[in-house]
Amino acid sequence: MGAASTSVIKKTIAGNKRLISGKITMSNSYATGGDTLNLESALGLNSIDSVVINPYNGYALQADLTNNKIKAYASAGTEVTATTDLSGVVTYFQVIGR
Repeated sequence: MGAASTSVIKKTIAGNKRLISGKITMSNSYATGGDTLNLESALGLNSIDSVVINPYNGYALQADLTNNKIKAYASAGTEVTATTDLSGVVTYFQVIGR
């Protein structure tokens, strides 16, 4: 099973909300259903209100907060197949949470 990773670039606090910007790096062996990544835990949040992940070189990435996954879709809108090396997929995200 693949595991994505994050690195934080900037944290901003506005009232009781946090805006966190950073980079997501996908794994070298994508898992069907998505690479594992618990964004709440990785970013030190109790809850997440929204996630925006920039597309990268024909891939669309989507956070599945319920299952703690980052899903990758090819340009045709189909999920990337298992064991695909996505380690070169490094893109930016923004999360709003508490």
